Amino acid sequence: MKKKSIKKLDKKRWFIIENDTYKQDILCCFNMTSEEVLKILKKKHSKLTEEDIELLNDKDFQKNSVDGAMYKLEQGFVISLKWHKDSFRANLCVAMHEIMHITHYILRDLRIPLKENTEEAYTYLFTSLMEKFLFKLY
Repeated sequence: MKKKSIKKLDKKRWFIIENDTYKQDILCCFNMTSEEVLKILKKKHSKLTEEDIELLNDKDFQKNSVDGAMYKLEQGFVISLKWHKDSFRANLCVAMHEIMHITHYILRDLRIPLKENTEEAYTYLFTSLMEKFLFKLY
């Protein structure tokens, strides 16, 4: 059986994680500029607002995203990741960190605070998003 390999980590690429349950899709971008991200969003995201464009047009877009950053749009999210060639584990930890932020945003927006009796909702959503991320990554 042939092993699947991960595409070059330091190359530019993108994919969308569809979150059917909460209708908040996530655009994952690797090693891209704000202009490149906006071009993809304008093509794929019909509900892009002026505020979204302003947020992503920020001159510090790449600077803010040292290794990763999450941007909450009016409808959905963008994860900007700067992945490095020989750091798969470190890269994956950054992606997990950003996806955890998204998990919190989605559930807090639904008025589901993180407490002992709601932690399963957080862990299930996080696991679901990470699984989709990993399937798209390979």
